[in-house]
Amino acid sequence: MRLDTPTPFHTIMMPMSWSPVNDVCSELLEDIRKIRLNFSILVGWVDEVDQSKVLEDVVTEEAAINFFMDMFGVTNLSNLVGEITFFHELSSTMNAEICGRSFIQMKKDRKVVETVQQHRIEALVKFLMHIGDPAVLCDDPKPIDITWTKLREEAMKSRMRPFAAEFLQVIATVYENWKPGSHHQDTKFNKQKLLSDIQEIKKLQEVLTEIDDDKRQALAEDITGRILLVCWHGMSLEIARVLEKVADYFSMSDEVITSPLGESRVNDVQKIGCILSQAASSTLDDGLDPLQRMMHDAADSVSKYQLLLTALTNQAALNNASTESMPNGRSY
Repeated sequence: MRLDTPTPFHTIMMPMSWSPVNDVCSELLEDIRKIRLNFSILVGWVDEVDQSKVLEDVVTEEAAINFFMDMFGVTNLSNLVGEITFFHELSSTMNAEICGRSFIQMKKDRKVVETVQQHRIEALVKFLMHIGDPAVLCDDPKPIDITWTKLREEAMKSRMRPFAAEFLQVIATVYENWKPGSHHQDTKFNKQKLLSDIQEIKKLQEVLTEIDDDKRQALAEDITGRILLVCWHGMSLEIARVLEKVADYFSMSDEVITSPLGESRVNDVQKIGCILSQAASSTLDDGLDPLQRMMHDAADSVSKYQLLLTALTNQAALNNASTESMPNGRSY
């Protein structure tokens, strides 16, 4: 996967600076607006983003969740990761911060989430059992007919969507690195970091309403990248946390570990990881999608807005120096 794809608004130069791109795709601009709008709905600041547009869209919270699920392409990976709950939990967390839910209510909500997650884990374990196992196909009244070859084909097809290849790599890493009795990687949800990241995005949103139009594009791209990164981190942690438990249940349950299936199941988990890793690492000729580029820039702490301000400041200094070097400030 190449990391040198130009961003839609500016082309990266060496040394680090940005030059405007004039033919920005209107569809991409609309995607950026929708990402900011739908995120603002989920975190409760809908009135602070593009107010003239909000009245036209009338987006519900459920619609905002569906928007992100579709954009990240995780619905196409449901057999491998189940139903992502991050966006529901994001909305719930922000509502709790705004409304101040009681400890008892939060405990009840957590219990519901844990029950849903248990059903999700059981369904994912069942899917793994069907991969290349004819005995399971014969015994199951509703078999999932999938072979190792078909798993590879489905993974290759899924990775064509933006972000999907990166999610495939998350899944692959969990399964490839999993070993019986191994310590799980650090996948604990960090609420304070999430709230801090969201607060930083909110500050940038406020700056966006106050700056000139010629700088808004760069800052809008920065904001979009940060939003995508927050969502990516949340979903990736959730997927890793769930799949570690899936691998445990699949390979280490009492009835499996005491049978000849035990060692075979461990090998199957790692084989699945290998297949998905190969699919995820297959190179696409067109490099990163523009939205992926924004997210990668955010992850690398690259701010197009700050680079643009630096470029403008440097250019102004050069112009002033040139003017001052001429007699009476005029050229002859």
